[in-house]
Amino acid sequence: MADAPAEQFREAILQHFGVAPAVIIGDGKTHRFSINGKKSDDAGEYRFYDDKFPAGFMKDYRTGIYCTWSARDDAAVVSASDRAERDKTKREREEQVRREKAEVIHLEQKRWHKAKPADPAHGYLTRKGVQPHGLRQERGLLLVPVFDCDKILSVQRIAPDGKKLFRRNATKKGGFFTIGEPRALSDQAAS
Repeated sequence: MADAPAEQFREAILQHFGVAPAVIIGDGKTHRFSINGKKSDDAGEYRFYDDKFPAGFMKDYRTGIYCTWSARDDAAVVSASDRAERDKTKREREEQVRREKAEVIHLEQKRWHKAKPADPAHGYLTRKGVQPHGLRQERGLLLVPVFDCDKILSVQRIAPDGKKLFRRNATKKGGFFTIGEPRALSDQAAS
């Protein structure tokens, strides 16, 4: 009897990274795991869908290795109804990810707007010798917004000791935070 898809997926992670979680959770949510064997490490990530069309992805944030996996046998003939059902399942999965990301953006925007202006004496700022430049603070954590145009996508939290954290599933790619007033490219070339 062939291994269950979850075990096949676990074997694929093991093959790519040399380590794998002891148990694969097939709930379609993102799960982190240790790549180097230390409990505090969570540089590994996977998402596994254990449904009629088992599939998932795995990522090592330290090396940037990203792989997708599917239990589907590409050589197998797929009926039109199975193809339609698989496509529907794929769309539902994509919609689930979109909803999760939208919820995280909403929570991060709420966090930012509830926070107070950053204390210039925050441990991280004093150690770096910089001013808050519009940052905010929530309890002891410095908050740095990640923007896409004028919309906050996520918020980076910085502890006084410099440890930096993002909320799970936060959008960072393509985001930015500007310190000071941006200058036009023509102004920069003249400098």
